Amino acid sequence: MKDLNIKSSGSGCVKVQNIECDNCRIETEQGTSILQSVKSQKLHIQTKGGKVICLGTVYGNTDIHASDKSTVTVDKLQGSSVNVSTEDGLLKAKCLYTESSFLSSAAGDITLGSVHGKVTEA
Repeated sequence: MKDLNIKSSGSGCVKVQNIECDNCRIETEQGTSILQSVKSQKLHIQTKGGKVICLGTVYGNTDIHASDKSTVTVDKLQGSSVNVSTEDGLLKAKCLYTESSFLSSAAGDITLGSVHGKVTEA
């Protein structure tokens, strides 16, 4: 599959599993985005109040932007670069295998488990 683009409004949820594509873009408002065993060269996830949950291993250069009280929970992210930001929600990553990771939260907690590569927190 070349590209996957999903946009959900209101409380609509998105679940993507066992897929491989070049580019994956998911945007939600209040709904939950669940990614399980996803492999993509470039992965962009944005939520304006929902949850982002990554189960299993998610491969690729990843950008996750979660605004308001959105939370991001990650089992394992693997890629050259990972950028995850929250505003007032928890950012929890069990395992990061990256060359470089940038993790930021305006007011929420950041909890990390096993981390490999250069990590910058803000």
